[in-house]
Amino acid sequence: MRKLLSIFILVFLVSLLIGCSGGNGVLPPPSQQAEKFVGMWVNEDQQNIYIIVARCNIELIGKKLYIDIWTRVGISSENYIGQFVVDSNEANDGDIEITFASGFGDYVQIITRINDRLKIHTTYYPFNPTGSVWTEIDYLIKTS
Repeated sequence: MRKLLSIFILVFLVSLLIGCSGGNGVLPPPSQQAEKFVGMWVNEDQQNIYIIVARCNIELIGKKLYIDIWTRVGISSENYIGQFVVDSNEANDGDIEITFASGFGDYVQIITRINDRLKIHTTYYPFNPTGSVWTEIDYLIKTS
């Protein structure tokens, strides 16, 4: 009787896990649009000291896009902005939008794939109402 109860509990738990995973236990494939963004990208204008995005690494893991972004101040100093995780379906319309806060305002970045380049349109919205909103567009080329 005890063995039968153990088997019943095991079957119940397996059924529950399969039910929670979307029905058949198989993850749906990620968006084909998302795959176009995957890779290591570097700013095509390496001589410009005022670029917002120096490089960007995008990985597709399961159904999520992991986006790592670096900025640059000066010719050689790079600072890691951070990693952003979005659902791969975010790329279905051809754009990926991420928003993050700094100590002084919000940054909204729209990432678009244009031919063989990545376009990152950054808009800064200051928390201070007397501050100015500005935008910057960076173009990156794929290195891997």
